[in-house]
Amino acid sequence: MSIEYPDNQVFSGDLNRIKITKNTTATHVQISFNLGASPFNYKENLYFLTSSVEFSLADVLKLIYARTVNTAFPTGNSFYFTVKLYNNTSLLDTENLSIEAVYLGKRRIFDALGVIPTFSDIDFDPTIGINSFYYKFDFPSKVYYKPVSGAALLLGTFNGYAYVDFSAVTVEIDYIYYVVNNYILNPTCQYLGGDNYWTFSEFSGCGTELGITALNKMILRCLDVSCGSSLEIDYTGGYEFEPSKYYNAEITIDVYNNPSSGDMWFIIDAGGNEFIVPTTIGVNTIPINFGLTSDLKMKALFEVDTTTYGSHAMSITNIVIKEIEANEQVLIETNDECLGVGKKLGLRFLNRFGLWRYYYVIQKVENLGSTKGIPLWFLEDNTTEFNDTYAEQQKGETQSLSVFREGLSKELANDFSDVISSDHVHLYDEINEAWIPVRVLTNSFPIVEKDNLFDVSLNLLLQSNE
Repeated sequence: MSIEYPDNQVFSGDLNRIKITKNTTATHVQISFNLGASPFNYKENLYFLTSSVEFSLADVLKLIYARTVNTAFPTGNSFYFTVKLYNNTSLLDTENLSIEAVYLGKRRIFDALGVIPTFSDIDFDPTIGINSFYYKFDFPSKVYYKPVSGAALLLGTFNGYAYVDFSAVTVEIDYIYYVVNNYILNPTCQYLGGDNYWTFSEFSGCGTELGITALNKMILRCLDVSCGSSLEIDYTGGYEFEPSKYYNAEITIDVYNNPSSGDMWFIIDAGGNEFIVPTTIGVNTIPINFGLTSDLKMKALFEVDTTTYGSHAMSITNIVIKEIEANEQVLIETNDECLGVGKKLGLRFLNRFGLWRYYYVIQKVENLGSTKGIPLWFLEDNTTEFNDTYAEQQKGETQSLSVFREGLSKELANDFSDVISSDHVHLYDEINEAWIPVRVLTNSFPIVEKDNLFDVSLNLLLQSNE
């Protein structure tokens, strides 16, 4: 059978179609997967009416999230499933498959498939519960925070769409920044089915080659030097290194086999500037600067005697390229000032991309109300002068707030608008230091544009005993 399915990054609310085509006589396929920490194994049979069966995974993918009341539960998960092909009771084929990242959300029509926006500025104010945020780190990065007094401190290392939590930090923070650990994708030289972020070069028929192999290493192997004495491969990870900028390269060599003691080198080509990698076993640090382009290459040069001494080899197990320390910090802009007249409140909601978003809003109007309770007879021994009268007990109370936010960028206003359709909206209760669920009463999302900035307003229902 052949199977088509989304295998990288998807949103659970999208169709996420899977198509299974049988290449032989078969009656049905079986889809199975596990749910929960104590795995519940789910199995379903799908029968062929034609040569293929196609269906949506949308409802299935919503089941893989474990949720608890009033918590910012994780909304990213991997999905592992098995497809088995049967002819009646005879098993013909089995495939174990996975979707790398499934986010609890659903795109709008105009959203790009698989793309989650990243914002350069965030709201941050621990006094109203906003002491964490989601941020996209394109590369493994160390996040630091600078207290108002004292040196910067490390919070931790993050990668990808990460939840950055400062709730355990007790000092007042001046600003937050991060340092990129490594701009190289696949730094440990894993063989990823041929798409290894590096090209491969060889002398055909000679066995002399340079590139990442199934041994999960970048290997220079020279079996016959008469075929040629230089090879070159390109980095295809997509990052645009800055021309004329300085970086540090750390190259870990685990094998250096040179029986002839001839010249044999790895060379880093950084935008046209070449740097020889020492052949010492272990980590070798090389300061490099890029030339006129951002192209990164690895070259191999060898003048060795394979006729007398036989094959030669070198291999790399880890490649790191990072900026020089003085230039490597990137500031995460934090909004912590009250822009407006009124009390500042913390608001969070689950947006359409499965990310918890934290914003401050300004209280505009508070409305208190009551609802009709249960009519009860007065007690027989009461001292009232009225007969046949009722008392209303358990009368419900409502509290709603009108809130607003001014000066949002177009991107942030678009993100904020997800609060209308979100099933999970919380307001921070400063007295009890807890997030409480609220209902958004606003049926529409009024947006006022002022000089390319946007003002928004909401009506929130806090509690009701109806």
